[in-house]
Amino acid sequence: MQIPVRIATSLKTTVAPGTLLAMGYSTVVLVSTPFLIPGVIDGYNVSLGSASLVSVCQLGGFVVGSFVAGRGLQPKASVLRISLVISVVANLVSAAVPAWSLLLGARSVSGLALGLIAWFGWSEAFGSSAKSADIAVVGP
Repeated sequence: MQIPVRIATSLKTTVAPGTLLAMGYSTVVLVSTPFLIPGVIDGYNVSLGSASLVSVCQLGGFVVGSFVAGRGLQPKASVLRISLVISVVANLVSAAVPAWSLLLGARSVSGLALGLIAWFGWSEAFGSSAKSADIAVVGP
């Protein structure tokens, strides 16, 4: 029900379109990860509890990325672009790795990059209620 409202709201934005697209991408990746668990169970022959580590590793990376970024990085467009590239590469690697431990590592790297993307979006919007509203509509 909320998707048409979110799309309509995001069309009249005060935030750079690239930032909104990156935030939207991070949201899609984060919310779609649990749907991969049945495939992980079959593909790696692991239990449901073990397969859930895919989400745990990604979320852990997200927390670390968003926490550390605010203490050591400046919100520059290059940080957003690099984070986006790292996330895309980590997700592509996740689709092809044969070893269970490599999958968990790739999901952790993906989460770290997604945390940086979220940090960038929120740091750009901080202090402006219009920008904060735009970021809140599409981002995690």
